[in-house]
Amino acid sequence: MMKPLLEEIVKRLRTAKTATGSQSLIVPYAYLIHKEPDTVLNLLESTVLEDGQNGLQVLLRSWCENAETFIGAWATRISHITLTQLFMTPRPSLDTVTVKGDLIITAATSNVIVTRSRAKQTPHEYSQIPFRLKALKLILSRLQLDGDLAVLGGKQVDFDGASSVGDEEEWEDEDKVAEAMMLSQALNFETDDQPGTGLEDDELMEDPIMQVDFTENTISFLKECAARNVSNFNAMVDQLSAEEMMVVQSAISSSRA
Repeated sequence: MMKPLLEEIVKRLRTAKTATGSQSLIVPYAYLIHKEPDTVLNLLESTVLEDGQNGLQVLLRSWCENAETFIGAWATRISHITLTQLFMTPRPSLDTVTVKGDLIITAATSNVIVTRSRAKQTPHEYSQIPFRLKALKLILSRLQLDGDLAVLGGKQVDFDGASSVGDEEEWEDEDKVAEAMMLSQALNFETDDQPGTGLEDDELMEDPIMQVDFTENTISFLKECAARNVSNFNAMVDQLSAEEMMVVQSAISSSRA
């Protein structure tokens, strides 16, 4: 029963139109990959959709595009932790997936704040970059916010403020969101950390994911990647922005972790 459900989630994810709908479909996969990486990744690789993409491509592309708008401390954490896990996974299929990178600045998009509604009116072009590079950028973004550390205490971090980016229409279409959550619940992925609420119940706060020291975990990840050149980490750092490079250097030289 698990395989048909997971395949259905991937199909729905390809056509998801709201941030909440996408999160409801991505987060269960993040959790399952964290728990059973080989089993779930094998399933994704073997799932081929009508447009020729496989399930892994669909998931990673949607995940990378939506990760920065995830709502709720638990959802944000499982996404972040599983991205670090995937970055370190020596799996050839992860090296072949490309995802949306940075906005290509043109005269029409210069000095313009891009919202989803505006993007529909004025198509924008984005660079295509390897999944691992984008994952690294997303991981670093959780340690950096306008040049400062975004996470200091580790356990009680709340990133709900990131959800305010964009227009209200991103959070509409409640029927599709409810349907997505039904699929999540069918996987026994039951939680009160619902998209749009930012609330966690007592049981959720006791989950091992919430007990991880967020900052130390990330710094430890960066130090290990640098020491062992995991997934060609050292060459990948050269492709980061100056600000991102500074975050990496600060983490590697930190006395924490």
